[in-house]
Amino acid sequence: MQIELDAVTVTFGQRNVLDALSETFAAGQTTAVLGPSGSGKSTLLGVIAGRVRPQSGRLRYLGFDHPDIEWLVQSTPLLARRTVLDNARLSAAARGRTDVDTTDRALEALALVGIADLAETAAFKLSGGEKQRVAIARAITTAAPILLADEPTASLDPASREIVTESLQVAAANGAAVILATHDEFVAHRCDRQLQLAGGRIIEVSET
Repeated sequence: MQIELDAVTVTFGQRNVLDALSETFAAGQTTAVLGPSGSGKSTLLGVIAGRVRPQSGRLRYLGFDHPDIEWLVQSTPLLARRTVLDNARLSAAARGRTDVDTTDRALEALALVGIADLAETAAFKLSGGEKQRVAIARAITTAAPILLADEPTASLDPASREIVTESLQVAAANGAAVILATHDEFVAHRCDRQLQLAGGRIIEVSET
């Protein structure tokens, strides 16, 4: 399973934010997208998510039954008064899955990201790093095949940054295509691949 972009161009005003960009992202792999502000990182995630429509080029989801996508941002919103377990089940419930298996999967996902002991804790009591881990557990519970993250470790302390990075790796190990936009070199070098963007083009691809 993979995501394929073929000569994708996105224009804002007179500027090509993405300029005939072609790339493939595979399931089970973490990819960091690096580059200065304005280089097109967030726009690239938006195209993959279907939130940004290219002016030209093509996006294809190859081998996916449907492009089920979870999106993490710097501070992914949670239901503050609901428990960690409730929040982990949230996306699955929104898709109409409320069975016992969903609860079991949510508990397993919370264990995978190291916060099973917080299952009955209200979300407002969590630290920033713990909230991001709940968001990743939610994606694992949903079994979304595509996980996008926009600066997921921004403003986190080093310990939380490490745990969130490991949690993204867990999501990939469970079969998701994990793509994150980041300025954080530490996080990038923990990913399987690094793409360097400049001027809306990929200027370098490296693997860890």
